Amino acid sequence: MKTLKDQLVADETETVVEGDALPKRRDRRGTKGEEETPVEETVSRTRGFRVRRIKALAKRGFYSPKHTGAPSTTRQSEVLNTALIGAPTGEEALVIGRDKLSGATVASDPISAYKKKEISSANAVLMGVLGSSKSSLIKSLYVARQLTMRKRRAVVFDKKPRTDGTINSDEEGEYAELTRLMGSEPMRMEVGGDGKSSTVLNILDPVILQGGGRETQQSLLFTMAELAESRKLERFERKAIEAAHLMVLREFESARRVPVLEDFVSRLHLVPDDHDFKGMPSRVREEFELAAWKTKFMFEELQSHSLAGLFDGETSKHVSLNKKLTTFDISALPEVGPSISMVMAVGNAWLLGMLRHQPGWNTTMVAEEGWYLTRGSAGELLQSNAKLSRALGLQIVTAFHHLSDIPRDSAAISLIQEAQTAHLFKQEQDDDMREIVRLFGIDPGNAEALRDLVPGEHFLKIGTRREIRVEHVRSELEKRFTDTDAGMNLKNTVDELVGAA
Repeated sequence: MKTLKDQLVADETETVVEGDALPKRRDRRGTKGEEETPVEETVSRTRGFRVRRIKALAKRGFYSPKHTGAPSTTRQSEVLNTALIGAPTGEEALVIGRDKLSGATVASDPISAYKKKEISSANAVLMGVLGSSKSSLIKSLYVARQLTMRKRRAVVFDKKPRTDGTINSDEEGEYAELTRLMGSEPMRMEVGGDGKSSTVLNILDPVILQGGGRETQQSLLFTMAELAESRKLERFERKAIEAAHLMVLREFESARRVPVLEDFVSRLHLVPDDHDFKGMPSRVREEFELAAWKTKFMFEELQSHSLAGLFDGETSKHVSLNKKLTTFDISALPEVGPSISMVMAVGNAWLLGMLRHQPGWNTTMVAEEGWYLTRGSAGELLQSNAKLSRALGLQIVTAFHHLSDIPRDSAAISLIQEAQTAHLFKQEQDDDMREIVRLFGIDPGNAEALRDLVPGEHFLKIGTRREIRVEHVRSELEKRFTDTDAGMNLKNTVDELVGAA
C-alpha cells in the first residue's frame, strides 16, 4: 500500500517506457544491422502548479492555498477588462492621486495638454456640493503645485475668510500666508477703504486699455453699468458711455495723469452737446439726453457708500502681477450686491493687460466661487475675452456647487462647456446629476456613483476620454494648508516641518 510520501513522489515524477516517445540510442553490444533496443528512462516533468487530484492531500495542505471567490458585480468586474478602464493620463502632468479602480497614478496638467493639442482649452472646472473637498484640490493642484514649475504662476480671487482662531475672520482670506511666503502681499479689496491698506482698481487704467484696446475697456464699462443696475443697457445708454469714454481718452491723451472714474462720470451728461451729435432731431436728442443722465446716475453708484473705495481713484501703487502668486483678497466684500462680480471683472481685464507685457508665462486664474465671475454681464465679458486669454497663456479655474441652478443660456454654462478638464465631486440632487451627464458626456452608469463619492474623491473627465474615479492624495504639508477650517497657515506649517527634520 502506498504511503502519502509515495503518492507525492508519484505525482511529481512519471516513469516512461515507450520507445517511440523517447530518444533512441544504439546498443553498443549489437552490430550495425541489428535492431535498436528501447531504453527505460525516468523523466521529471516540471509543472507550473499541481492539480488538486487527491482530495486527501489537499485537505492536509500539500497543495497551494485555495482562494475563495469574492462576491462582485458587473460594474466592479470591469477592472478585469482593461479596455473599460479610463485611459492612463500623461507623464507631463502634475500628480492628482490614484485611480480608485486600477490603483494607477493619475496626473493632469491642462496647460501641457493644451500645448500638445490634446485638448482645445486649458480651462478647468470643479463641480460638487459643499464639503466635497473642491477647495483642497484647487489649493494643491492648481496653486501650490503650479508654483513649483518654471514660468508658472497663479492669480487668485480669495473669497473665503480665514477661520484659524488666531485672526479675525473679517481681516484676511485663506491665501494670505501663502501669498506672503511667495514674497508679496495680498491685495485687499474693501468697501470704504482708504486706498493705502486697501486696494483701488481704476476702470480707466492704461494697463486695461493696452490689454485689449478701446473696445475691451468700453465693454468693461458696459459690464459695470449693467451689474450696478442688474439689467441690460439700452441702445442710447451704450452710445452715451461709448461717447463719454472716447471724450475722456482724447482729453487725457497728453495729460500728466491717467483718467479716473470721476473724469468719466463728469462728462456723461455733456455727451449730447458734443460736436459729433450736432443736428440731431429734437425728439432723438431728448431721448439721448435722458439716456446720458441715466448712465451718469449708474456710475455715480460706483462712487457711493456701497461701492466706495473700490474703483474711485487711480490704481493703487502696490497692485502688481507677481512672478508666482498674486492674490485679490475679496473676503471682506459683501456677498449681496454686485461688488464681488465687479472686482473680478476689473481684475480679469487688468490681468489681461499685464500679460501682454510678460510673454512666455502660463498663468492660472482661480475663482473658487465661480458664480460671481460668470454671473450676468461679467460672464459675457469673460467669454468675449476667451480668445485673448488663450493667446496670452491664461488658464481659468472655477468651482461651482449646483449645476442645475445655472440657466442653460447663461455665460456660465458656456464657460463650463468650454473647459476640457472637469473634476466632478459629490452630487446629491438628481437634477444636478442629469445635467452633469448631459454637459460632460460621462457614462450614465456613473451618474448614481456621484452620490456615493466621499470627500476627496471625484471623477476626472478630460476631453472625450472616459472618466476616471480619482482619490486625491495630499502630502502631510498639503493636508495642513488645504484645511478650509484652518485657512492656509502655511508659514507655521513649514517652520514645524523644518524643525522636525
